[in-house]
Amino acid sequence: MPGETSTRLDGPRSDPQRLGSAAGGRVGRRAGRRLTPQLELAPAGGQLVVTHFHCQHRAALVILHLLHRRVKREVRRKVDGCLGVTTLTDWRRGDLRSISLWRNVEDIYQMGEVSSHVLAARVPGRLQVSTQSGVFSYVGDWRRVLFGSSYTDGSPLTGWRPEDDNGGS
Repeated sequence: MPGETSTRLDGPRSDPQRLGSAAGGRVGRRAGRRLTPQLELAPAGGQLVVTHFHCQHRAALVILHLLHRRVKREVRRKVDGCLGVTTLTDWRRGDLRSISLWRNVEDIYQMGEVSSHVLAARVPGRLQVSTQSGVFSYVGDWRRVLFGSSYTDGSPLTGWRPEDDNGGS
């Protein structure tokens, strides 16, 4: 790619002051050298929302699976900032994960205007389904995050680039 800086030239950033394994680094090829992820929160790069549903009974999983198919259609029609929605179903474990991609954090609030989502949000509790959900934000180009490269590219969700914020100032 034009303008790309090779990670071999930049080399991975090593951080001898890293505290414990909580930082998430891995041991590099050279002995004693650790890679430290470089995470720079950039909400303009888009968000990913993951909701996990754990069902004790197969019937509840089938109901949730069908509900998600119906809600997904309405969300795509009514919410402009939704870039896509998919589900992953693990029938053996009774798990369903809903994964949605969003242009902006503000767009996620539009889910409150989707009547089928508001009604469907009440169903898991009635079916004794446990839920967990999280919002994940863009933190940078993979080469920069994983290897400390100076190369930065746009977000694959929105096309936003780090220089977009600097150029507007």
